[in-house]
Amino acid sequence: MLTYHGGGCIEADEAEVPRPLGYRALQGMTVVASNIAAVEAGIKFLRGDSPFVVLHGPSGWGKSQLVLGIEAEGIERGLRIRVRDAVNWAAAPSRTDHNCVLILEDVQGLARHPRLRHSLRLLLAQRARARRATMLVGTSEYCPTISKLLPSASRPWKFVSIEPPCDSEKLAIVRSLASGMDLQLSDEVGMLIARHLRGNGRSLIGALERLKLMRQEWSQPSDVLLACGVLRPYWLGSGGWDARDTVADAVAFTCGGAHCEDAMNRTIAYFLLDELGLTEHESASFLKVREATVYRWAEDVKRSLEDGSASCPVDACRNAIICALRAS
Repeated sequence: MLTYHGGGCIEADEAEVPRPLGYRALQGMTVVASNIAAVEAGIKFLRGDSPFVVLHGPSGWGKSQLVLGIEAEGIERGLRIRVRDAVNWAAAPSRTDHNCVLILEDVQGLARHPRLRHSLRLLLAQRARARRATMLVGTSEYCPTISKLLPSASRPWKFVSIEPPCDSEKLAIVRSLASGMDLQLSDEVGMLIARHLRGNGRSLIGALERLKLMRQEWSQPSDVLLACGVLRPYWLGSGGWDARDTVADAVAFTCGGAHCEDAMNRTIAYFLLDELGLTEHESASFLKVREATVYRWAEDVKRSLEDGSASCPVDACRNAIICALRAS
């Protein structure tokens, strides 16, 4: 669905999802069930089998990437293909585009321009009569308005959508993006991003770039702890999920009953500060204590680990946290 400077192929569902074989510029797409219809429509558009297409979908999930692939394929195959902004083209259509395969992007931009919508409708009617292949690209919420742009007597237009991916598809996209960025991710880190990052494809790229700024190797299961802290800005407002809750619950499950609340709070403070890398303010606000207190608690645990006097089983807690994050 997305690629990062020519990122690699997916690692899942390859037996179920056919690849766009023979279409080299589309090979960088992460083809998953939610976008396979759009990829197939792009191939038929290039072949001339389906010359009038409306491509729609939510922002940030691959429409522009698919258009780039179609344009590159068209040029490679000797087609005269042009990609234009819909508003600008409707206001001043270029004569040089008349005999070209035409893709008009950001059709939703016409929402505030009724005169341009009328102009575009006339221009689309001309292209349909001349059998000039045309693709309209816009966001799904504008799809009903796009339908009104199409001349009623024109040739049938094929509507195709790119849908938001499910978690397993998002994991395939994360792996593909990471591969293109030479970023090594453990399954735990990949699943963490796929399940809890609620943005779009641009958010996925931003999260991976943030990880890469720190280092390229995130291949150990325990790396998911630090990844939680590094990517904390992406969890905010994401359905109420908070890694701090997962840490606290895992520590309480591991140490509860056998250790006092003070010992558990100290262990939680240690994990939040030292293994997730959260700030003292983020840790203290969660534990409802002063920042100096949470810092002292974490230091106490570190000293106890050095001299072997730790009251809570830190290694067991770490394993429990990793398992809880994997299952969350």
